[in-house]
Amino acid sequence: MTPDLATFRIIFPEFATIDDSVVQFYLDDAADELDQGAWGRCYAKAVLNYAAHQLAMAQARQASAQEGSGGEVIVPQTGVLASGSEEGISFAFAQSSTPKNATQEWLSQTPYGQAYSALQRQCLDRGRLSW
Repeated sequence: MTPDLATFRIIFPEFATIDDSVVQFYLDDAADELDQGAWGRCYAKAVLNYAAHQLAMAQARQASAQEGSGGEVIVPQTGVLASGSEEGISFAFAQSSTPKNATQEWLSQTPYGQAYSALQRQCLDRGRLSW
């Protein structure tokens, strides 16, 4: 398997409407981030899933973004609302009940990130699990 645009299109048809140049950007970024030597036989799958995760997260941000009164882009907080207030504008979002580090929490937000995380556990030495 090769972590290229053609393979990405076969594995992730849900991104068919995304321009090739955008997908290629995320593939290139993932390839730059991941060490092929460390990933070994899992490298292609890791690159493809990491790129899909990044792309899905970007789409989610774009879909939820709003324009503020001054023209600024506002991306709302995501998560389960745990508590809130109205006049004082004090809101808190629930944390996952499973203890995770920030990277694991971020990867858990899409099925692609979850697949990437599973590949980390399966393919990387325990000493190199962080990236």
